[in-house]
Amino acid sequence: MKNGRAVRFLPDSGEWAAAVLGEGTAPVFIETDDSGTLWVYESGAGRLVSLEVSDRFGQVTPTPAPGPTATPQASPSSLPPPAGTPGFTALFTITALALFAIAGRQRH
Repeated sequence: MKNGRAVRFLPDSGEWAAAVLGEGTAPVFIETDDSGTLWVYESGAGRLVSLEVSDRFGQVTPTPAPGPTATPQASPSSLPPPAGTPGFTALFTITALALFAIAGRQRH
């Protein structure tokens, strides 16, 4: 939308007028076409109307364009890297020694 002002087409006079909110109608958006016209059904009035965004009825204060966004970067970890697991090696060694001891007793 060019500037955020909505105007509506008045089919009886063939003119565009500023869209007024609070007329007791409940507009239901239907579609928009390639020219930027919005087609809306006003349930309170029971008719199809077209809305257009135009600067004919004053400019709206423009919304500032968003600035560049920061690109997230990985921060270095404050935790030390995990060390090897000596518990697994010790458990493996103890299990192997126990198996050799059991095997040696069965031979005697």
